[in-house]
Amino acid sequence: MTPEGLESMVAALLRRDGCAYADRVGGRGDEGIDVVGRTADGRSVLVQCKHYRAQKVSPREVREFAGAAAAYPGALRLFVTTNEYTRDAARWAAEKGEVIAIDIVHLLRWASRIWSPMNS
Repeated sequence: MTPEGLESMVAALLRRDGCAYADRVGGRGDEGIDVVGRTADGRSVLVQCKHYRAQKVSPREVREFAGAAAAYPGALRLFVTTNEYTRDAARWAAEKGEVIAIDIVHLLRWASRIWSPMNS
């Protein structure tokens, strides 16, 4: 899967799980937001996707995404990776509650309809 493929897959999962729309907007100059959407009840959804094979997502990356997403109060903020988060990155996301950190395990569970961030 390519980074663009990951973004397209996440947009498709959001639409499958009830978003009124979800579109891939990632690329150069995306300001840290790769997918945007809107839930059926009108809440914005913002997603950062990182297609990593060996590298884990760092706390800095999660904080930068939270900062970029702060311009959209009340938005559902998802950070999706094809790998894992460092312990500090996972802890920061859990403690702050501003970002739902989705690692490869949760991504596969989401794709398999076992779990969904839309219910979080």
